[in-house]
Amino acid sequence: MMHGSLGTLTYRAVDQLLAAAPEIRAGTPLVVTSISDADKIDKTSTLGNIVADLVRSRLVQEGLTVSEMRLRSSVFLDRRHGEMILSRNPRTLMPPPNVAAIVTGTYAIGDVDVYVSLKIISAADARIISAADFVVPKYQNVNGLLYSDNQ
Repeated sequence: MMHGSLGTLTYRAVDQLLAAAPEIRAGTPLVVTSISDADKIDKTSTLGNIVADLVRSRLVQEGLTVSEMRLRSSVFLDRRHGEMILSRNPRTLMPPPNVAAIVTGTYAIGDVDVYVSLKIISAADARIISAADFVVPKYQNVNGLLYSDNQ
C-alpha cells in the first residue's frame, strides 16, 4: 500500500488500475461512482466524493472516455451522499447503459489512517478487472472531509 497526500495517492492508484487493465483504453466507456464508506456501503462523505472526482480527472488526463455520473438517472443519486453503485441490495446494482466498466471503491476509517480501495469492475459480468489500494494519514484536512455535513 502507498502512503502520501490524497491527490498524489489517488492519481498513483488510478495509474496502477490502468496498468493492470490493458483492456481499458481510449474509447472504453467508463463511469466513476462515489467511493463508499466500508461500514455503510450505501453512504459516502466529502472524502469519498473528492476521491471519485480525482479519479475522474486522472482518467480524463490519461485520455479515457469518462461519463459524468451526476448526469445519469440509472444510478442511486443522493445530493448529500453522492452517486452510489455499491449496495447491499442487489436490485439496486444496475450499471448505467452503454458503460463497459465502473470505477468504484471503499474507504475505511482507522484511528490514524484512512484506507482506500479502488476497483475497475466490468459492467457486463461484475468481474473485478483491476484493483489498487492506498493509505492516507487522517490529518486535519482528511478529518474535515470525513466528518462534513454530508454524513
